[in-house]
Order: sequence, then structure tokens, then C-alpha cells
Amino acid sequence: MNKNKCWQENMDNCCCKNDELCGEVVKLGKENIKPKVLLHSCCGPCSTAVIERLFGDYRITVFYYNPCITENDEYEKRKHEQIRFIDEFNKDLDEEQRVRYIEGSYRPEEYLDLVKGLETEPEGGARCTVCFRQRLEETARTAKEYDFDFFASTLTVSPHKNYALIAEIGRDCEKKYGVSFLDMDFKKKAGFQRSIQLSKEHHLYRQNYCGCKFSKKIDKNSKGYRYMSRLIKPKNYAPAIPPMETQRAIKKIKDYFQQELAYGLNLRRVSAPLFVAPETGLNDNPKRCGKKSKALPS
Repeated sequence: MNKNKCWQENMDNCCCKNDELCGEVVKLGKENIKPKVLLHSCCGPCSTAVIERLFGDYRITVFYYNPCITENDEYEKRKHEQIRFIDEFNKDLDEEQRVRYIEGSYRPEEYLDLVKGLETEPEGGARCTVCFRQRLEETARTAKEYDFDFFASTLTVSPHKNYALIAEIGRDCEKKYGVSFLDMDFKKKAGFQRSIQLSKEHHLYRQNYCGCKFSKKIDKNSKGYRYMSRLIKPKNYAPAIPPMETQRAIKKIKDYFQQELAYGLNLRRVSAPLFVAPETGLNDNPKRCGKKSKALPS
């Protein structure tokens, strides 16, 4: 195990997962040269907190490569916001310090070919794995071509993305292309919350779906749509956590929903009501003379 002190420690409590990686950063740091990182970015809002976190210790080039955004207008809108944020971030910086930007090829047909047969997969399923790999592979390949020290991705700032899976793919690409993967979970230390804050400060457009036409589509005939994803307990179900922890988890979800809804509606505060099927009795109020919650529309 590498015992050298990682120079990222003060920045993020050393959220590297790779001891050899930390040692390499230490070595570069001793030469007083910031290592170059090619940062794959899925969109401007996700890049905000990541750029802020890496800026003091790396020479950053943002790599906008997202063939998974299957609608051209949406792709251009997100690209515009990405470039605008970088321009605003660079406003008072000298040339040497500035964050740079390059754009990968935009060929959504290549993404669609890769995910054939996976169109009905749920979000976070096999289709998303293919998408992560396509983007990280191209990032690693480009990093190798242009002699970057590291490659990374803003994907891990999102709580909706599987960090462990992204890290595994990143390490695979590191072995394949010979460029170090900057294995950092950017949602740590409230990274996602910071990205929301910075997006608001810069008035960035924040999309409400990942990018492909499959993630945008909603099946209005599904039971989940009609009953807002009603929980159905499987046979012999046993809770994984005690009731008190369950309540805390529900509160976190409720708070997150309120925060996102408030931002989306440009309001200071909104309330997130609890909708449950009437037969569960979960929303009963003893002060209402035993009346149960109003039935959801079918």
C-alpha cells in the first residue's frame, strides 16, 4: 500500500480509491506541475461542482462527448450551457489557469446501435451500462491520444448514477488504454448539492432526464405510472433496516424531492405530500373521525 500523503487530501479528504493513483499525484506534485485531466462531462450542471473541486490541483480540459443524447436540439442546448459555464468560470483567470473545452464526435446512431435490444431496460439497467462504457472508452482513448495524465467523468456526481459500476468501467478503460482513471466519487462531501447551488447561481438549464429517448419515455399504461410506483411487498418480505432507519430514509427522499421541485418551479419552498393507496391506511388521521385518505384516480 502506498503510504505517501495524497495532495488531494486537503481538497476532498482523499476520495481517491487507488493507492497507486495517489502516489502518482504526489510525484507530479513534487515537480510543481499540475497533472492534466480530461474530464468527460455529461452536462454543464454536473460539471460545475466537479470543476470547482479539481481546479486547484489539475489542469482541466472538459470533454463533451454524449452520443446518448438522441435529440439534436437537446444536445445543442446542453452543449451551449456547458460552454457558457466554462466561459463564466474562466472570466477572471489567466490563460494558463483556464479550463479548456473540446467536443467529441456526435453520432447518436452509434449509441442506438449499441443499445439495440435494450430499449425497454429500466433506468440504471443494462442500457445505461453500455452508455457509460461507450463514453468512458472514448474519453480514455482521447486522453491517450492527447497525452493526458488522467481521465475522469462527471457522471459520479449524480446520486442517480451507480458509482461502483462507473468506477469499474473506468478501471477497465485504464488497463486498456494505459491512462490513469481518476477514481473519485464526486457526490461525496455534498458534491451533488453543490452542483445544484452553482447551477442556480449561473442560471444553467437543468434537464429532467438523462439524455436518450428511452429515458425520456414514460409508459402511461403501467401500474407504476397510475399509482406513482406503489410499493408491493414480495412474499416473505423482511425489512433490511429497522423502522427508525426506514423513517430517516423516507425523510431523505422526501427532502430531496422537495429541493428538486422547488428548484424546478423556481420557488423558495414547496411541500412534498405523501400519496398512498387508501387501503394501506398509512395516511389515516385519527383527528378526522376515522376518515381514510382519498383514493387515487385509476
